[in-house]
Amino acid sequence: MEPFLRKRLAFLSSFWDKIWPAGVPDGGIPRFPSPEGDAGLEPLASESPASESPAAEPPAAAAEPGSPRVQGQLVRALCDFSARCVDELSVSRGDRLYALREEGDYIFARRLSGPPSMGLVPTACVARATLETLSDQPWYFSGISRTEARQLLLSPANAPGAFLIRPSESSQGDYSLSVRAQARVRPYRTCTAADGSLHLQKGPNMKLADLAKEIQTLKSLCHERLIRLHAVCSAGEPVYVVTELMSKGSLQAFLGSPEGRALSLPVLLDFACQVAEGMSYLEEQRVVHRDLAARNVLVGDTLACKVADFGLARLLKAGDDVYSPSSGSKIPVKWTAPEAANYRVYSQKSDVWSLGVLLYEVFTYGQCPYEGMSNQETLQWIARGYRLPRPSTCPAEAYELMLACWQASPGERLAFAALQGMLGTIRGHLPAALT
Repeated sequence: MEPFLRKRLAFLSSFWDKIWPAGVPDGGIPRFPSPEGDAGLEPLASESPASESPAAEPPAAAAEPGSPRVQGQLVRALCDFSARCVDELSVSRGDRLYALREEGDYIFARRLSGPPSMGLVPTACVARATLETLSDQPWYFSGISRTEARQLLLSPANAPGAFLIRPSESSQGDYSLSVRAQARVRPYRTCTAADGSLHLQKGPNMKLADLAKEIQTLKSLCHERLIRLHAVCSAGEPVYVVTELMSKGSLQAFLGSPEGRALSLPVLLDFACQVAEGMSYLEEQRVVHRDLAARNVLVGDTLACKVADFGLARLLKAGDDVYSPSSGSKIPVKWTAPEAANYRVYSQKSDVWSLGVLLYEVFTYGQCPYEGMSNQETLQWIARGYRLPRPSTCPAEAYELMLACWQASPGERLAFAALQGMLGTIRGHLPAALT
C-alpha cells in the first residue's frame, strides 16, 4: 500500500517518510485480533516483503476460482458461503475480501464490506479481483467510528505509523485519516479532488485559509449593507479581524431577545429589505455568499442590518453562473438550496433560496427552520414538495415571495434586485396604523 499512497498523495512525502520508518510492519496497515482471542493480532496485509508481491493484478474477469497464491491480494466472493464453525467466515456473493494467508483449501481473509470480520473461506468460493476503488483498499474501513478506529490502532500489534482511512462522521462525502503516533491516534480530515486523489486538510491551517479568503472578499466589497473591515492583526496567533461595531449582535439572536420580540411588522419588513439590498449588491458583484442566514446578519444600534460572515463566499468567474467546490465545508442544510446541498452546485439563485429561509426566521422572531427535522429529513421533505409554512406575522404577499425563493428550479427563482423592490412595495403598502 505504501507505493499507492506515495503516488496518490505525493505532496505528503515527508509525512509518509515519518510513518514508514524501518521496522514498521505491513506498511503501517492496522491489525485485528486473531479469531482465537490470543494476544497476537493478524496483519491485514501480507506478511511477505513488499518486494515479493506481484507488480500488477490480473483483471477480475480473467480470474479463476481457487487461484493459487492469493495471499496478500484482494478477492471477491463468487457465491454465498455460510460458516459451519466459529473459525469460518460467512460471505455473500460479490463481497470484497482481503486474503491474509492460505491454509490448504481455505484462505484466512478479512471482509472489506461492512463491519470488520475475519475467518476461513474456501478458495473455491473466491477469485482474484483488481483494486478498483477506495473501498477495495485493505486500509479502508467503511464500518467503524472514530472511537473504534482509535481502539484498533492502539491495539498491541500496531506500531506507530499504523493508519486507516474511513468515511468522515462529520462531513458527508469526505474521509478521515487516522494515524497512530506513539500512544496517541491523530485524526486528519481528507477530501477527494476531481481526479480521485485524496488531499489532507489540517484543522488550524484550514481555518487560517478560510479566514484569509474572507478577508480578501471583504476588502473587495464596499456597501452600506455589508459589514466593514477596518483592520487585520496577523502578527502571531490568533489572528484578529477588526470590523465595525454592531452592538446588538446577530439578527437571529436579536430577534429572540425581549427587545426583538417586541418589534412590529414594519421593522421586520425593514430588516428583510436591508438584507435584500445587501444581497442585491453581491449579485451585481457576482459574489455567491453560500451561508446567508439570520445568524450571519449583524444589527447595529439604529437597527441597521449588515450582511456578514463571508467565509464561504466565492466570486464567480467570468462566463460562469455556478460554483462547484471540489470538496465542501460543512453545509448548513436547512438554509441551503437543494441543488447545493445535494450536488454542491452554488449560484446566486441558491443564495435566493437562503433569503427565503432568512425571511422565515425574521417573521418567526428567530425560530429555527424545519424544527424537529434532521438534515436528511429536511432534504427528503423538500424533494417531495414540502415548503415551510407561512408564519402568523407574515403578510400574504411576503409569503408569496418566500415561495418564489423556494422554486425547485433555480432558473425560476427571482433575482435579488426584484425581491428588494417587491419587499419595499409590501412595506410601503402597510396600513397607516402599523407604520
